[in-house]
Amino acid sequence: MTEQTAISKSKLAHTILYVLRQARVVPGILALNKLVFLIDYEYYRKHVRTVTGARYVALQNGPVIDAYRELVEAMRAAGLLEIQKVPVAGQPNAKEEARALAHYDEALFAQSEIAEMNAVLRDHGAKTGRELVRLTHDIGPWRMVFRPGNEGAVIPPALFRWIDNMPDDADRDRAASMMAGIDLVAELQSV
Repeated sequence: MTEQTAISKSKLAHTILYVLRQARVVPGILALNKLVFLIDYEYYRKHVRTVTGARYVALQNGPVIDAYRELVEAMRAAGLLEIQKVPVAGQPNAKEEARALAHYDEALFAQSEIAEMNAVLRDHGAKTGRELVRLTHDIGPWRMVFRPGNEGAVIPPALFRWIDNMPDDADRDRAASMMAGIDLVAELQSV
């Protein structure tokens, strides 16, 4: 199988094509990376696996698909998408936008995966790249991995569920009721 054939059959590539075809606005490369990450992040939290199988790394602007530039170039070379530089008012650099030249293969996706892609696009598809950077900085996995000077560190998918292991109000209330009536000072002195 050639690289172009492999990329055209890749679930990651078809997720990217899905996002490009279904997003309400044309995302730049930055926003595209964040939207695909959010799809995998939210899906993993519910199903303990990602939609795409992609590996994510922590860069200054948040989590990105590992080797995303090479992936985008391979998709461009395979005729799946094109990249255009678009001027942005008030910004010194043009934005790189990807446009799908091919259709995604819906048969590659489970209904639950399509539902998650649609939910992420509904909730975040119109956000700018900068807004998505702030969001992906705040949700946790990137923050746990990124350190200046350690750009490119892998974000383990298990961190996608970090928040699910944080205590909530019910946990706090249960702990408080278990501790009620215990004299901690006396307990510690007896040790």
